[in-house]
Amino acid sequence: MKKKKIDFFWASYADLMTSLFFIMLVLFILTVVFLKREQKKLEAERGSFQIKAEQFDKITEIEESINQIDKTFFSYDPENKKHILNLQIRFASESYSMSDVPYATQSKLREVGRIISNFVKDAHEKK
Repeated sequence: MKKKKIDFFWASYADLMTSLFFIMLVLFILTVVFLKREQKKLEAERGSFQIKAEQFDKITEIEESINQIDKTFFSYDPENKKHILNLQIRFASESYSMSDVPYATQSKLREVGRIISNFVKDAHEKK
């Protein structure tokens, strides 16, 4: 009689497929974990970008409103990045009272005060 060959092919094949399945399962889990981490990082960056975009929008809005300041009374100094009052106010020696300032200058200062007050009110209403 012939000897029966013991065939372990299918058992070996099943063990191989099971091992490959577990390897693929572990790789899938690792991929999902890494992708979740990257997604959290991107969401955090997106949130900080939105804050920066809002800040940028606010800065441009402020710059636009500052450019609307009356040019007759104010001039812009780009070196120091500020507006300067064009009026020259001269006080008498050892004087600190506005009553010592000429009436024409006082009236111009009142007008400048109204302009600044209106500017602040407009900025507050836009807020």
